[in-house]
Amino acid sequence: MKTYLGNEKQRYFDSLIALMRSGDITDEQEAELIALRRELQRNKQERSNHLASIRTMIAELGVSIEELFVAEAIVAAAQKLGGGAVGSRTATGRSTEKNVRASDANEVLLLLPKEAGVKGPPVWKYRRGRVFERGSGTTPRPWPMKLRQFPTKLLMLGHSVDSLRPFFTPEGAAYFATEQGQVELTKLVDIVNEARQALMVD
Repeated sequence: MKTYLGNEKQRYFDSLIALMRSGDITDEQEAELIALRRELQRNKQERSNHLASIRTMIAELGVSIEELFVAEAIVAAAQKLGGGAVGSRTATGRSTEKNVRASDANEVLLLLPKEAGVKGPPVWKYRRGRVFERGSGTTPRPWPMKLRQFPTKLLMLGHSVDSLRPFFTPEGAAYFATEQGQVELTKLVDIVNEARQALMVD
Protein backbone atom coordinates (compact mmCIF):
# COMPACT_ATOMS: atom_id res chain seq x y z
CA MET A 1 0.00 0.00 0.00
CA LYS A 2 1.32 3.44 -0.92
CA THR A 3 1.90 5.88 1.90
CA TYR A 4 2.19 9.60 1.27
CA LEU A 5 3.01 10.54 4.86
CA GLY A 6 5.92 8.32 5.83
CA ASN A 7 5.58 5.36 8.18
CA GLU A 8 5.47 7.24 11.48
CA LYS A 9 2.95 9.88 10.37
CA GLN A 10 0.90 7.22 8.60
CA ARG A 11 0.60 5.21 11.82
CA TYR A 12 -0.51 8.32 13.70
CA PHE A 13 -2.93 9.20 10.91
CA ASP A 14 -4.40 5.68 11.11
CA SER A 15 -4.77 6.00 14.90
CA LEU A 16 -6.65 9.29 14.47
CA ILE A 17 -8.93 7.67 11.89
CA ALA A 18 -9.68 4.90 14.39
CA LEU A 19 -10.52 7.49 17.06
CA MET A 20 -12.80 9.32 14.64
CA ARG A 21 -14.61 6.11 13.73
CA SER A 22 -15.13 5.24 17.41
CA GLY A 23 -16.30 8.76 18.25
CA ASP A 24 -13.51 9.29 20.81
CA ILE A 25 -11.55 11.94 18.91
CA THR A 26 -10.92 15.31 20.60
CA ASP A 27 -11.14 18.69 18.87
CA GLU A 28 -7.34 18.96 18.89
CA GLN A 29 -6.93 15.51 17.40
CA GLU A 30 -9.55 16.27 14.76
CA ALA A 31 -7.57 19.38 13.76
CA GLU A 32 -4.43 17.22 13.50
CA LEU A 33 -6.34 14.72 11.35
CA ILE A 34 -7.45 17.46 8.99
CA ALA A 35 -3.89 18.80 8.74
CA LEU A 36 -2.48 15.34 8.02
CA ARG A 37 -5.14 14.68 5.41
CA ARG A 38 -4.19 17.95 3.69
CA GLU A 39 -0.53 16.95 3.82
CA LEU A 40 -1.42 13.54 2.37
CA GLN A 41 -3.32 15.14 -0.50
CA ARG A 42 -0.49 17.62 -1.12
CA ASN A 43 2.12 14.84 -1.22
CA LYS A 44 -0.10 12.79 -3.46
CA GLN A 45 -0.40 15.72 -5.89
CA GLU A 46 3.36 16.28 -5.85
CA ARG A 47 3.93 12.64 -6.68
CA SER A 48 1.44 12.90 -9.52
CA ASN A 49 3.30 15.96 -10.85
CA HIS A 50 6.62 14.11 -10.72
CA LEU A 51 5.12 11.19 -12.61
CA ALA A 52 3.80 13.55 -15.27
CA SER A 53 7.31 15.01 -15.68
CA ILE A 54 8.77 11.52 -16.00
CA ARG A 55 6.21 10.56 -18.65
CA THR A 56 7.01 13.73 -20.59
CA MET A 57 10.73 12.96 -20.46
CA ILE A 58 10.16 9.38 -21.61
CA ALA A 59 8.07 10.62 -24.54
CA GLU A 60 10.66 13.24 -25.52
CA LEU A 61 13.47 10.65 -25.46
CA GLY A 62 11.42 8.12 -27.39
CA VAL A 63 11.96 5.41 -24.77
CA SER A 64 9.75 2.34 -25.33
CA ILE A 65 7.98 0.41 -22.59
CA GLU A 66 10.03 -2.67 -23.53
CA GLU A 67 13.20 -0.78 -22.63
CA LEU A 68 11.86 0.03 -19.18
CA PHE A 69 10.18 -3.19 -18.07
CA VAL A 70 10.40 -6.94 -18.55
CA ALA A 71 7.56 -8.68 -20.42
CA GLU A 72 6.04 -10.18 -17.25
CA ALA A 73 5.72 -6.75 -15.64
CA ILE A 74 4.06 -5.35 -18.77
CA VAL A 75 1.47 -8.15 -18.85
CA ALA A 76 0.77 -7.78 -15.12
CA ALA A 77 0.25 -4.03 -15.50
CA ALA A 78 -2.04 -4.55 -18.48
CA GLN A 79 -4.17 -6.98 -16.47
CA LYS A 80 -4.45 -4.50 -13.61
CA LEU A 81 -4.86 -1.23 -15.47
CA GLY A 82 -5.93 -2.05 -18.99
CA GLY A 83 -9.66 -1.66 -18.53
CA GLY A 84 -10.25 -4.73 -20.69
CA ALA A 85 -9.53 -8.42 -20.84
CA VAL A 86 -5.95 -9.63 -20.87
CA GLY A 87 -4.94 -13.26 -20.72
CA SER A 88 -4.00 -16.44 -22.51
CA ARG A 89 -5.31 -19.97 -23.01
CA THR A 90 -4.49 -23.08 -21.02
CA ALA A 91 -3.41 -26.39 -22.52
CA THR A 92 -7.09 -27.44 -22.64
CA GLY A 93 -7.97 -24.33 -24.63
CA ARG A 94 -9.83 -22.66 -21.76
CA SER A 95 -9.40 -18.91 -21.70
CA THR A 96 -7.67 -17.33 -18.70
CA GLU A 97 -8.91 -13.87 -19.67
CA LYS A 98 -10.02 -11.64 -16.86
CA ASN A 99 -12.33 -8.66 -17.08
CA VAL A 100 -10.48 -5.63 -15.78
CA ARG A 101 -12.17 -2.44 -14.57
CA ALA A 102 -10.62 1.00 -14.64
CA SER A 103 -11.23 1.28 -10.88
CA ASP A 104 -9.13 -1.85 -10.18
CA ALA A 105 -6.11 0.42 -9.82
CA ASN A 106 -7.80 2.71 -7.27
CA GLU A 107 -7.42 2.58 -3.50
CA VAL A 108 -9.64 0.27 -1.43
CA LEU A 109 -12.20 2.29 0.56
CA LEU A 110 -14.25 -0.51 2.13
CA LEU A 111 -13.37 -3.98 3.40
CA LEU A 112 -16.31 -6.20 4.30
CA PRO A 113 -15.48 -9.38 6.27
CA LYS A 114 -16.52 -12.84 5.09
CA GLU A 115 -18.81 -14.93 7.25
CA ALA A 116 -17.43 -18.21 8.56
CA GLY A 117 -18.09 -21.12 6.23
CA VAL A 118 -18.80 -18.96 3.19
CA LYS A 119 -16.73 -19.69 0.10
CA GLY A 120 -14.89 -16.91 -1.73
CA PRO A 121 -12.25 -14.33 -0.89
CA PRO A 122 -11.74 -13.49 2.80
CA VAL A 123 -13.09 -9.97 2.34
CA TRP A 124 -15.13 -7.97 -0.15
CA LYS A 125 -13.38 -4.86 -1.35
CA TYR A 126 -14.84 -1.64 -2.68
CA ARG A 127 -12.49 0.53 -4.72
CA ARG A 128 -12.91 4.25 -5.33
CA GLY A 129 -15.02 5.07 -8.37
CA ARG A 130 -16.50 1.62 -8.94
CA VAL A 131 -20.05 2.71 -8.23
CA PHE A 132 -19.85 5.08 -11.23
CA GLU A 133 -18.82 2.34 -13.67
CA ARG A 134 -21.22 0.42 -15.85
CA GLY A 135 -21.75 -3.27 -15.38
CA SER A 136 -21.13 -5.85 -18.07
CA GLY A 137 -23.03 -5.45 -21.32
CA THR A 138 -25.79 -2.86 -21.07
CA THR A 139 -26.22 -3.02 -17.29
CA PRO A 140 -26.13 0.66 -16.15
CA ARG A 141 -24.74 -0.21 -12.71
CA PRO A 142 -21.56 -1.89 -11.48
CA TRP A 143 -23.34 -5.09 -10.36
CA PRO A 144 -26.20 -6.94 -12.08
CA MET A 145 -29.50 -6.75 -10.23
CA LYS A 146 -29.49 -10.49 -9.56
CA LEU A 147 -29.25 -12.08 -6.15
CA ARG A 148 -26.38 -14.38 -7.08
CA GLN A 149 -24.37 -11.64 -8.78
CA PHE A 150 -24.90 -8.69 -6.46
CA PRO A 151 -22.18 -8.73 -3.74
CA THR A 152 -23.84 -10.54 -0.82
CA LYS A 153 -21.90 -8.80 1.93
CA LEU A 154 -22.69 -5.40 0.45
CA LEU A 155 -26.33 -6.37 0.18
CA MET A 156 -26.41 -7.32 3.86
CA LEU A 157 -24.29 -4.51 5.31
CA GLY A 158 -24.60 -1.61 2.89
CA HIS A 159 -28.11 -0.37 3.64
CA SER A 160 -26.88 2.85 5.30
CA VAL A 161 -23.81 5.00 5.75
CA ASP A 162 -23.69 4.09 9.44
CA SER A 163 -23.81 0.35 8.70
CA LEU A 164 -20.79 0.71 6.41
CA ARG A 165 -18.78 3.08 8.61
CA PRO A 166 -17.08 0.35 10.72
CA PHE A 167 -15.65 -1.12 7.52
CA PHE A 168 -13.98 2.03 6.16
CA THR A 169 -10.28 1.63 5.46
CA PRO A 170 -8.10 4.57 6.58
CA GLU A 171 -8.15 5.79 2.96
CA GLY A 172 -11.91 5.35 2.89
CA ALA A 173 -12.47 7.29 6.10
CA ALA A 174 -10.42 10.19 4.77
CA TYR A 175 -12.06 10.13 1.33
CA PHE A 176 -15.64 9.75 2.59
CA ALA A 177 -15.08 12.80 4.79
CA THR A 178 -14.75 14.91 1.62
CA GLU A 179 -17.66 16.29 -0.39
CA GLN A 180 -16.79 14.08 -3.37
CA GLY A 181 -16.51 11.04 -1.12
CA GLN A 182 -19.89 11.70 0.47
CA VAL A 183 -21.48 11.81 -2.99
CA GLU A 184 -19.91 8.44 -3.89
CA LEU A 185 -20.87 6.84 -0.57
CA THR A 186 -24.47 8.06 -0.87
CA LYS A 187 -24.70 6.66 -4.40
CA LEU A 188 -23.33 3.33 -3.20
CA VAL A 189 -25.93 3.12 -0.42
CA ASP A 190 -28.71 4.11 -2.86
CA ILE A 191 -27.73 1.30 -5.25
CA VAL A 192 -27.65 -1.20 -2.39
CA ASN A 193 -31.12 -0.20 -1.20
CA GLU A 194 -32.42 -0.35 -4.77
CA ALA A 195 -31.07 -3.90 -4.99
CA ARG A 196 -32.48 -4.85 -1.58
CA GLN A 197 -35.92 -3.68 -2.67
CA ALA A 198 -35.70 -5.40 -6.07
CA LEU A 199 -34.44 -8.65 -4.54
CA MET A 200 -36.79 -8.40 -1.54
CA VAL A 201 -33.99 -8.56 1.03
CA ASP A 202 -35.08 -7.75 4.59
